[in-house]
Amino acid sequence: MPLVLWTHRTAVQESSQCTPDSLLFGRELRTPVGGPEVDYLHRLQEHLRVGHDFTRQAQAGSGVRQKRVYNTRCRDQVFAPGDRVWIFCPSRTKGVSPKLRSPWRRPGEVLQQLSEVVYQVRMPGRGREVVLHQDWLAP
Repeated sequence: MPLVLWTHRTAVQESSQCTPDSLLFGRELRTPVGGPEVDYLHRLQEHLRVGHDFTRQAQAGSGVRQKRVYNTRCRDQVFAPGDRVWIFCPSRTKGVSPKLRSPWRRPGEVLQQLSEVVYQVRMPGRGREVVLHQDWLAP
């Protein structure tokens, strides 16, 4: 098991382009053939700075890629004020199996569109108004 953990900790991650240990400790893990550290503090600070700068740039590009991938699967739908929509509510009820319960609530009413993908909706029942992303709504 220690060898498996060492392998995971030294593997380069896709989104950050760094190993977890280089981000956490500012250096790669030592191997049995590694030598003694000279001027450790200055090198550690430099490695941490370089690692954080590199990761910050990689994360910015990764966020753009993740948004593009998500948007390819996202359904493009627009609701108008007054439309009746089903509301996704995955809450659990004690004593009821989630497999037997539908996560969609009775239709609510769209009050207004706050942004391109965010809507203000009046919930069924007590009439509470909530702000929801379009992914939580269905026609």
